[in-house]
Amino acid sequence: MMTLRPGSHAYSILSILSITGEIPVRSLKLAGNERVLKALVHKMTEEQEYRFQPEWTEEKFRGKLLRITGKGRDKAVRLTKKALPILDWIYPGAYRYYMASFWNHRFPGDKIHIDRIHRVAESVLMCQMAGIECRAYCLPPLQNQEIRRVVPAGPSCYLARDLKKVGGSEANKTKFTRLTGVVYSGKEVYAVYNTRNALMKWKGMGEFKALQNLIEITRLNAGISALDSAILFGESDETALKTLRETEKNHRLELRFDSIYQQIYFVPMNSFGARLLKILTIPGWKQKLLNLLFEKEIQSGGTGMMEYDAYLGGKYVYSFLDQNLARLIRLREAFQAQADSFEILCFPEQQRLLREFLGPHISLKLLDIKIVEEALKMEG
Repeated sequence: MMTLRPGSHAYSILSILSITGEIPVRSLKLAGNERVLKALVHKMTEEQEYRFQPEWTEEKFRGKLLRITGKGRDKAVRLTKKALPILDWIYPGAYRYYMASFWNHRFPGDKIHIDRIHRVAESVLMCQMAGIECRAYCLPPLQNQEIRRVVPAGPSCYLARDLKKVGGSEANKTKFTRLTGVVYSGKEVYAVYNTRNALMKWKGMGEFKALQNLIEITRLNAGISALDSAILFGESDETALKTLRETEKNHRLELRFDSIYQQIYFVPMNSFGARLLKILTIPGWKQKLLNLLFEKEIQSGGTGMMEYDAYLGGKYVYSFLDQNLARLIRLREAFQAQADSFEILCFPEQQRLLREFLGPHISLKLLDIKIVEEALKMEG
């Protein structure tokens, strides 16, 4: 007999499936120990008896809760039809949300829909690791009537499918984008994308229209009128490098990711990425981080002909701790002319990306992410 209780791995899988429909098997590692989770999923695809804690019903449940669908990279975990009534034990309203979001439990089988569902699922898994609430039925619903603070003060992510419901017919124009959601935390707001292991391919005006729609939703529900930042999830540093190099080669501005968002924070889909994502959701993290790293008198304050964070010991010091790809492209233009004048602060996990993109002889100063996390926690 298996016990389903809040906080358990089994509960977590059911909870994620209630808002994603599917979880790619190859992405289960983002939910915890991969070996443990694969064994658990396998067990839940077989006939089992379950009991609920806290009690949802006096009766025990017997059956298969999960099934595996697809092949190769598209292999995924889904709920069985028999499991659906359990969703309202997960949270009131979860069943209604699931049925409305996933075609009454009838999934399309085409490649585009599968890829889209998996992109969103991976974004949710990363947000969950970083402590960001993604369950729409646990969040205040967005509205388009007036300016008022709707989004919670703590970190939250509204998924793309729920954003489309807010903007009316105009929101349909966003359906061709790769947007997977939007993250709010205090005054921080980010459009969220997941490029997986591919190059980020914008859809020209479609992405621009998506941004305008997002700005209006954010103005009405968070009281924030500007949105110039995006989080870009990707499988590895190699994905970031491909994106950086392709962007530099692309002379069509409407197809460049840095022409729509001034700040693009690349977050690898692993445990380091989850820690980085958590930093990005600390209210006021940018200035707090600068104040931890540099005395006020040596900070750049946004002045000068090029971007840098501080001037110390005759060198321009640049922090890459936030993994801002758009800013890194702008840095490289200045860097190529005066490489010896720069020192870059980074985490050890970022060394390879920087050396591959800027060259092997760059001057790096390494910081342990744990030191930054603890300092920001004390600062907060």
